[in-house]
Order: sequence, then structure tokens, then C-alpha cells
Amino acid sequence: MPLEIRPVVGHEDLQRWVATRNAASSDAITVEMRALVRALEIDSVDLIAEHDGEAVGMAFLSGDPRSLEIRRPWFDVRVPAEHRERGVGSALLTEIVDRARRAGHVGLRCSAHAEDSASLAFLDRRGFSVTRSIEQVSLELDPLPVVQSQTPDGIRLLRLTDTPELLPAMYALAVSTAADRTDKLGAVVPTEADWRTYELSSPFVRLEMTAVATAEGEVVGYSVIQDLPGRAALLHRSLVVAPTWRGRGLAQTLVTAAIRDAAAAGVPRLIAIPESQFEAEVFGSLGYALCDRWLEHDRAL
Repeated sequence: MPLEIRPVVGHEDLQRWVATRNAASSDAITVEMRALVRALEIDSVDLIAEHDGEAVGMAFLSGDPRSLEIRRPWFDVRVPAEHRERGVGSALLTEIVDRARRAGHVGLRCSAHAEDSASLAFLDRRGFSVTRSIEQVSLELDPLPVVQSQTPDGIRLLRLTDTPELLPAMYALAVSTAADRTDKLGAVVPTEADWRTYELSSPFVRLEMTAVATAEGEVVGYSVIQDLPGRAALLHRSLVVAPTWRGRGLAQTLVTAAIRDAAAAGVPRLIAIPESQFEAEVFGSLGYALCDRWLEHDRAL
């Protein structure tokens, strides 16, 4: 039986898609976002490749607000090790390119681990070029590092689990800082429903550790923390600070709150993926060190 590539239909298919993705990579962040959040995107496409009824690869073409706005959607192609070098990845990418063109997109975006020579070569042969480096930094909490961070005058630090009424004001802050985001927002102003979906709807978000900073009753910053399934670590999902409060120690205060919450919960490690030079400097100032790197790629259609 020849290779068959088809869209995912129904919950059983989605479970097979996730299992195939997990077999090909341990990137729990991407799997969780795809299966539990991006499945809500009307314009997204999940594909599964099968041979003799066995799932041998998967792919997706994103339909998030930023991808639709810039017409260069994010995609992913994954093939478990035992099924590689049989044309599965090439067939999946061909299908992705065809669907993107038919949808009127002008390009495609993806990432590959900086040390994954096979994936980098695969993308290079197919006309992709590197556009930026995505760095992951981490902080070990055992032993607990000495972190010096004084809360700025006038700032009150709350937890979202205790103050859900602050959600509309958090959304307004997210909209005002959208230009600083490179992934989920990236200068695109979403509806409040979209923002809640991408920022807070994941079942892995720790609302009791999600800190919200207010000044004179106005939300001026927040930090979203989430679990990483299968890993002894927490992830800084988002760090948002009003421009007027940058450089005044508020970002350090929010990150320090996460450090203390994680340590109190017995979590040995915190991970962050800075979305700007500002965030990179904040995490660096508190002792976070580079631990991993990916290369983002782009190709015109």
C-alpha cells in the first residue's frame, strides 16, 4: 500500500497525531499548543501520514492570528526515527506547500534545533533560509540562587487565581504591547477571546503562580507560568510589562516572584524563551543561562 497523507478527523485521529508527534520529538510545548489550543483554529490543518495503516509521520499548518495576518503560517513536519529516509518528510512538506499556496499564503515559517544537522540540511535543500535564533534559557533552583529584586514603589503584586476580575485589564495591556511579541501575538491585535485562548487556556498554566502587577489600580505587568509535562521544570510562558515600567525593575520583580513560587513548590528548574532583547536582558540579570537553541526558517511560496 502506498503512503497516504490525510487530514486528522476526530478525537481518535488527534490522539494518533499526538502520539506520532511525541514519538518523533520530546518538545512537549509544541505538542500541547497544537493539540489542545490550535485545534480550535478554523484555518489550521493537521496531517497524518500512514503506510499500511501505521502512522509514520505528521505535520501541521497553523491558522493562528499572526500567521493569517502576515500570510506566512508556521508549519511543522515530524517523522519518527524508524520511518525516516523513506520520503515521508518530503511528501508531508509537499502537501503543506500545496495547501499553503491554495490558501493564498505567500510564505512558510518553521524552526529546527540548532544541532539537528539532518533537519537543517532537509530545510536548506528545499529553499528555506535562517531568519533568527530562538534561545532557551534556564535557572537551576537547587540550591536556590540568591536573587536581588526590590519591588518598585507603588506596585502591588497579585495572583490571577485570586483576582480573575483583572483579565480584561491584562488583555488591554497585552494589546498595547503586541508589537513586542514574536510568536502568539507578534503585532497582531487579537480579540479578548483569542488572547485568553493563546495565553491562558492551556490546562498546564499555573494560575496560582501567574503574577499580575498593578499600580494605582491599573494592570502594568503580568507573568504567566506553566507546567512542562514529563519534565521537572516550569516554563515562563509570557512576561508582559507596560513600556512606562520597563527599566524600573518591574520585570525582575515578576520573574523573581516566579522563582520563589517554583522553589516553594519544590520545582528544581525554570525555563524561559525570551521574545525580545528586553526579556533576554531581564532573565540574564537574574542568572538565567543559555541551555538550548533553535533556528527559525522562512521560505517564499
